[in-house]
Amino acid sequence: METVDTIVLGLFICFGFIIVAVMSSSTVVTQSEVVTINGTNEGAVDVYVQDQTTQVIDLYFTQLKNNISLVNDASAGDRSIIISSINIPVQEDVVCLKEGRRFSQPEIVSVTALGGNLYNVTLDTPLDFDYTTSGNYGLRIYEMNVDGSTTPQFFDVSIEGLDETIGWDIYAISCTMTDSTDMDSSTFGGLPALTNGLYLYLSDGENKNIFNAKSNSELHLRTDIEEYTPKAPAGSYGYHFEKLIRDRNGVALRVQPHNGTTSTLSFVVQDDLTGLNSFKCVAKGHEVE
Repeated sequence: METVDTIVLGLFICFGFIIVAVMSSSTVVTQSEVVTINGTNEGAVDVYVQDQTTQVIDLYFTQLKNNISLVNDASAGDRSIIISSINIPVQEDVVCLKEGRRFSQPEIVSVTALGGNLYNVTLDTPLDFDYTTSGNYGLRIYEMNVDGSTTPQFFDVSIEGLDETIGWDIYAISCTMTDSTDMDSSTFGGLPALTNGLYLYLSDGENKNIFNAKSNSELHLRTDIEEYTPKAPAGSYGYHFEKLIRDRNGVALRVQPHNGTTSTLSFVVQDDLTGLNSFKCVAKGHEVE
């Protein structure tokens, strides 16, 4: 019996040594900090960022129609605001609101003209922040089915107009097209393959081209998820693609001021895409902590 007790005691001591060895080879810190695990990946150091709590980025790539101003301060929860705009706002225009570190991108669902350049616009989503008449605001469009064959058309996600210390990390881009014409790998949406192509680039003082695609098959090569959807009896053909930047490239596309310049992530339309029923893209990520 004494021999059995000795063996059991020895096993407990061995198990204790194993726990100490494991704990000494790794360091775990608290939520929202960095977890570092040593001795893995052939001597490299694996670093993981856990539980980010900064603002989520889930924004359309948009093109500016014109800058606008708020006539009165707006409060969080408001669903209608009065704006001054040189162009008439219409349903499905986007109101881009930026002030300090706050940003919103609600869509217009109805417009009431008040005379002159003033319009009362009703938004599809209540404001999530207070905005004053001193902010930076714009009337924008998100439909990318435009004609860029003569003059290239730019659709961007930008920190311009926000606090100069802010930065965004973009981890994924999702796009969707609809068309009345069936689609396959040889087409762009349902259109014939493009001549110049759609390209994506990052500008932060220097321009970095990410990719150019002229057909659905090239979008397949350059992105990571694609899906064709069949036409409903009274609907449209659909094509969805998604670029998973962090998962496949191992990095984020950082939209952040650099050497005094602003930073944008942009799609550039260089062909006539007006034959598409719809073409929209969204950038996904979070504010840099």
